[in-house]
Amino acid sequence: MTPHKQIDHTSLRQKIDLRQWAIAELGGLDQTRVLELFGGTGVLYDACYHGAAEHLSIDCADRPGTNRLQGDNRILLPSVMETEWNLFDADSYSNPWAVLTDVCRLREPGRFLAVVTCGILRGLKNGYSNAFIRTRIGFHDLRPAPLLNRWYDDVIRWVLHDWNGFQITVERAVRITPKRFPPSEVTYWGLILRKE
Repeated sequence: MTPHKQIDHTSLRQKIDLRQWAIAELGGLDQTRVLELFGGTGVLYDACYHGAAEHLSIDCADRPGTNRLQGDNRILLPSVMETEWNLFDADSYSNPWAVLTDVCRLREPGRFLAVVTCGILRGLKNGYSNAFIRTRIGFHDLRPAPLLNRWYDDVIRWVLHDWNGFQITVERAVRITPKRFPPSEVTYWGLILRKE
């Protein structure tokens, strides 16, 4: 992995609005059991989740705070899925879909939501695609992928369609393109999901 400077909270107001929408869909903060899969510095916790019925944050960085686990979210996820989380927050600036696919596989049946920051389009525009995306869309041997950026919406549809294998139905999908990023390089998604 090439080290890069993370651009954080480029459109914080839109991120907060999306999370408030999700909390309202769940019936309020006192009904929200949120698992932050990319916990970061706690900005979204402070802005949105303080006072939630349950909250846990996972992040690779060692940061102080309560209700935090340090480590790889895909490795730690199975150990925290005994809680019936109803909101999964994937504030990733790269590929959030791999860990969300794990969530869909491990989650017990029922309705739940996901709020997502997705940066894969930035990579696609620069000619990079990660193995997870290539596998999901059937281009296993494709390395540089500059043309895939033209089909970003289709790439996301393919990923979401793949969740059908876990009996996941997407009841609603909301996409927001942040105002402060170059057009469409990072997108925010709100997903209402149901597992049968």
